[in-house]
Amino acid sequence: MESLIKSLKIGDRLRINHWVNFFTVCGVSDNFVLANCFESEEYTIIPKKPVDYCYNGIPIGSFVCSPDNLVFGYAGGYHFDNPDWIEKYLSELETGELEISQRRREMIASLDVL
Repeated sequence: MESLIKSLKIGDRLRINHWVNFFTVCGVSDNFVLANCFESEEYTIIPKKPVDYCYNGIPIGSFVCSPDNLVFGYAGGYHFDNPDWIEKYLSELETGELEISQRRREMIASLDVL
């Protein structure tokens, strides 16, 4: 799973855990992959490293995906079609200014690149 996640690139279409909607990778940084679903407002962040602590029943060593931890959403909205916005968003994830949601994260049981 780790090598697959690290190999993801912009434009890759993903099916995560047999979810109905497909996601398209719109941004990649050193430690994160950002993907969104053009059919809806859904998006997910995939850390490139497995979790190193157990939380919400997700075992150590698992890979997860999750939206960010902002209760009311990102200030100014989400703009997955804007490369400058994506770069800023990923930069905030990298610096820790923005984090994935611990409460809403989900273990990745299967990940298919289409």
